[in-house]
Amino acid sequence: MSKLADIGLIGLAVMGENLVMNMESKGFTVAVYNREPEMTDAFMEREEGKNFIPAYDYETLIENVRAPRVIFMMIRAGKPVDEVIETLLPLLSDGDIIVDGGNSNFEDTMRRTAYVESRGKLFIGTGVSGGEEEQTAVSRFEGERLGNARGLDADGLCRKLHRGGGDFKFHDAVLQAQCPEI
Repeated sequence: MSKLADIGLIGLAVMGENLVMNMESKGFTVAVYNREPEMTDAFMEREEGKNFIPAYDYETLIENVRAPRVIFMMIRAGKPVDEVIETLLPLLSDGDIIVDGGNSNFEDTMRRTAYVESRGKLFIGTGVSGGEEEQTAVSRFEGERLGNARGLDADGLCRKLHRGGGDFKFHDAVLQAQCPEI
């Protein structure tokens, strides 16, 4: 089998696309999926030669991410998040992580955390705000873990991590890779 991705991303609209370009620029290989295959094709054509692996269905996305898998969703908040979670759960293994990068309501995040963890997987709700320019900047991160916070200010931009309990190791590693000064 060819090289596996470090992380998978669902949703190649402006913010998702710029987020994966940021990840790739930091040395990560990213498997990318969009429900509209032509968006995946256009992205892969523009980013030819970089560390991206295209996927055209959820099964292929999951197969192309090394375990334990991290699947990052950059999709519209609300019902679409619940629908994708339901599709992903039977495809994932225990210990895999689903990350919701949309600006979901915190009560939905708490509900999803309990549900996904009851199924043996982990869930992180991280609202990404600031728009497309933020996705290419090293910006401010706030991580909450048992009352402890880590952060870095940069140009007043902000990404917030909201977590309803459980494991924080993965996000901590991503924050360290993105902002080693922290």
